Amino acid sequence: MSERQPDAPRPVSPDELGFERIVYEKAPPRATITLNRPEILNAFDYQMLREIARACEDASYDDEIRVVIVTGAGRAFCVGANLKEWAEHYVGKPNEYTRECVVVKYTRPFETASPL
Repeated sequence: MSERQPDAPRPVSPDELGFERIVYEKAPPRATITLNRPEILNAFDYQMLREIARACEDASYDDEIRVVIVTGAGRAFCVGANLKEWAEHYVGKPNEYTRECVVVKYTRPFETASPL
């Protein structure tokens, strides 16, 4: 009796991922992640960070992708965190910040199928 091994993760079309904060494109051997919030100079929020991580994960599954380019739409690459949004969500809620930004970020291992 042979034991069936689980299938390896498979890359998907960028259109299937439904990103809102980034534009993810693949043109082998290159994948491009464009931070797409030019109205606030591509300041990132938690959703954008998740989308970037998912795009990198997908690129790592794709054997045809050899390089990932990260760029920004508009006149700025990225000014950093959108402190206004983060303050609205986290000020006065230290447990939420710890749960979402520390525990999730640092306890969930990030593995890639191939080196980027």
